[in-house]
Amino acid sequence: MRIMDKLKTLSYIFGIGASLLVSASVYAASPSASFASAPSSALTLPEVLRLAESYNPDLRAAKAQEVQAQKEITIQQSFYYPTLSLQGLASSGFPGSNQHGFIGTAGLVDSPFADAPVGGLVSKMDVLDLTIPFKVRSAQYFLEATKQHTEIIRYQVDWKALGYYFDSIRYLSDYLIWKDIYHRASVLQHTVERLVKTGQHNLSDEYLIGVQAGLAFAEQKAYHKRYAASLKNLALFLGKKPADVSVPSFKVFDAHSIKKIAPGAASAFILKAVADAESAHSLVNANRAENYPKVIGLGSIGAMAGARLTSVNDTSIGVGLNFPLFEGFRIQSGVQKAQGFETERQEQIKGLKLYVDEANAHYDQSIAYDSARINVLKPLSRLTEKAFSQARERYLNYIGPLVDLRDAIQYLAQVQEKINDSETNLWFNAASKAVLNGGKVSQ
Repeated sequence: MRIMDKLKTLSYIFGIGASLLVSASVYAASPSASFASAPSSALTLPEVLRLAESYNPDLRAAKAQEVQAQKEITIQQSFYYPTLSLQGLASSGFPGSNQHGFIGTAGLVDSPFADAPVGGLVSKMDVLDLTIPFKVRSAQYFLEATKQHTEIIRYQVDWKALGYYFDSIRYLSDYLIWKDIYHRASVLQHTVERLVKTGQHNLSDEYLIGVQAGLAFAEQKAYHKRYAASLKNLALFLGKKPADVSVPSFKVFDAHSIKKIAPGAASAFILKAVADAESAHSLVNANRAENYPKVIGLGSIGAMAGARLTSVNDTSIGVGLNFPLFEGFRIQSGVQKAQGFETERQEQIKGLKLYVDEANAHYDQSIAYDSARINVLKPLSRLTEKAFSQARERYLNYIGPLVDLRDAIQYLAQVQEKINDSETNLWFNAASKAVLNGGKVSQ
């Protein structure tokens, strides 16, 4: 019975080994597994950010808002200039009942003494209106706030792109790590099978190395799936097809490319809040200026077919003064409303400064943590390579057990994975901190 059990066990192990080898050969032969369909050149970090920014519709919409804000300045500045219109009027019935501006006319055309059709050019100008400069200034600060809003959208786009990019690098690197581990375990599996057949090693060794190879293959396949999914997300975010996008592994990624993100003056979150507060302050002054008198000039020239009670005159000019005395608390309430809005904006500056400081502290903490791990893990990586080579030689020379070799393989994979995770986290946090504080790549 023991012989039959051993034969059954051997048949089972050989079946697992054969299925793993067949699955691995089919998996490696497929274009998706071997990345044969991927482009030859991997995307660099600056390229990813440029592609994401040029494709993202939210960023284009934000730029369109800048155009709107720019035109608002032109609208407010237009009140510095006189208006000029061509007007005409023909009325009948009770004299003067269709005039006095109720149908949009003014100046000579609006004269109640006209008793025949009249027409001409009418010009109106706010000679003195102290609200206009403050409204213009408020619009200018609003434009600056809108531009900083665009930079906030750019940061959000860059941050997402960085996440997809470094996730793809991480999963590709994990796939390559476990592909190497599986290759090593497979080579050992063939050697152990041969040694077991010749009676030089125990059958349990074949079990152990078979399980090790199977686990490595499972990790390799799982990380390949994750890489394919993350690469698809990256391609969608860049407006590309997955077949047209590839990333480097962590071993060949150019860490110096992060320095190509040019530093900014400050975070767009803070700059926008400051511009919003300045715009709100200008609105407070504009509402206060409603209390001051306004001087309005009106002039017209034209032709009048006839007049009553006076001789015909084809020109008119006048200057009027409007001094508000009581507006039903409208002006006072407008000032108080604007002051409340300004207070809100000032508090938002404090809140956003706190947010940016906390985010920078988080990035600094993560960068320091991953840097410390990398400094320790890289020497360990060389040590695990030596341990693997020594454990393999000892096993093949019948000096050491397979357990030592199995542990060496496991430690080799663990250290490589930890280095990959630490380096990709370090790069992501360093790049994210740069774009948070106003950094961006040149277009």
